[in-house]
Amino acid sequence: MARSHMVIRDDFGQWEHELTESHEEAKPDRRPLIAAIILPFGLAATIAIGEVALGLAAFGLCVLILVLWRAGM
Repeated sequence: MARSHMVIRDDFGQWEHELTESHEEAKPDRRPLIAAIILPFGLAATIAIGEVALGLAAFGLCVLILVLWRAGM
């Protein structure tokens, strides 16, 4: 009578590959940097044309969005 043997493979290499990021996937996200550079100029232009309340409200909203974005929410 022949006995069948179960073969157990070690999948540690595959698990480690799934958990670690490759160098191609680890590109830095430049969108917050672009937003942080462009938004102050747009808000300053809004204030310069006389819409101070709108410019300050937009500034507060942009700061809140950037902080939440940075926090990962």
